[in-house]
Amino acid sequence: MQNELFHDDVYSAIDASIMALGGYKKVAGWLFPNKPLTTAYSHLKNCLRDDKPEKLDPHELVLLLQKAKDAGAHDLMHFMADAGEYERPKVMKPQDEVAQLQRQYIDAARDMQKIAERIERVQLKPVS
Repeated sequence: MQNELFHDDVYSAIDASIMALGGYKKVAGWLFPNKPLTTAYSHLKNCLRDDKPEKLDPHELVLLLQKAKDAGAHDLMHFMADAGEYERPKVMKPQDEVAQLQRQYIDAARDMQKIAERIERVQLKPVS
């Protein structure tokens, strides 16, 4: 998935995420499941128009961000980081994340073993 280097506004970044997820109709269907598809589609289109009162709520925006990440589209996250003057987060590949979690698990198991040994030593120490 090719992400844009920069977006002019948040609407452009959201649009790129929606397109990466299969387009407005598909996204509107799962973003607004309680609305008929045509209504959901119109609502989503209106949410991305500056001149309309409809806007995505924070939960909808986060859901869109999560689904876009899973699809390999990082435009929205990069826009938000840039807008807030944060460093863009590194995109971690699933296999890298698994390797990192395995290392953390091994380290945690080693730490737990050390703690168990210390508890044992303290319990065996004679009380004065």
